[in-house]
Amino acid sequence: SGAQPLEPIALSLARTARGPVVAWWGASSSGLTARVARTDVAGLRQVAALRALGWREEGGEGDLARVSVFDGALAAWPPRIAPSPPPSGGSCSALLRVRGRWWRVRLMRTGLTARSGVPPALPECAEETLIVSTDLSFLLARGAIPAAIPGTLLVAADGGWGVRLGDTTSTTSLERVLRALGERRDANGDPSVQEWRSPFGTLFLSTEPGVGVATRPEVLARLPMVNHGSEWGCLQGEAVARALTGAAEMLDRLPGMPSRQQVTLAAHSLRQVGACSWRIDQTGGQLELRW
Repeated sequence: SGAQPLEPIALSLARTARGPVVAWWGASSSGLTARVARTDVAGLRQVAALRALGWREEGGEGDLARVSVFDGALAAWPPRIAPSPPPSGGSCSALLRVRGRWWRVRLMRTGLTARSGVPPALPECAEETLIVSTDLSFLLARGAIPAAIPGTLLVAADGGWGVRLGDTTSTTSLERVLRALGERRDANGDPSVQEWRSPFGTLFLSTEPGVGVATRPEVLARLPMVNHGSEWGCLQGEAVARALTGAAEMLDRLPGMPSRQQVTLAAHSLRQVGACSWRIDQTGGQLELRW
């Protein structure tokens, strides 16, 4: 809705632009800017005036000028950042502000890349999926769960999976449900790991550090604990979708976990993702998505 006042001039600017058209939008300002031939400036300026839009023009190279048309306060423009490479054929670039961070985004036919600040190195997970997040519930249930659940999810290449929650207040109720699934006994070789023979297969549980559940003890042992502000991972969409679908009935019965309907919806969305890697820290962020 913030871009509606710009619609009458957007097509004219796109037709006359010599190069890319850059757009920005926000609560107090939205606008378009591009380089155009000086012979086109007067006509564009008149359209902007008829629509009561803000206008600014700057000198450019040769017979070109940079013009900007906007609705709202020009002071709300994004700050100047290092220019990103020009988009190649079949790609689009954008500048987005998300939770106080500016992101340079490039959309291509085969995927999307995003960088912010000083981009950290992306993690390497080979064929595994490993997600470490302070809000795992948002990533896996697309925000359908109101409470933020910090946790770690690991899906091995062979389909084995494990989840470790950072919220230890869920331990008591989670243990209660797992006890009801089947016979409990100590796992051989590790007294800190409990083994359940349940209708969903054999599951392994540990409560330190944090509560963790996995299909195999070695997967359980490899689950890292979530630190404050941890946001990184490598996601193989089809592998996670299969794991979620297989665990949907069990997760539907665990306290604080997504319902079966939410898990099914998340699995459907994840099947559209080929692979995704990301890392966000205090200095910057980086994400690569392929479909």
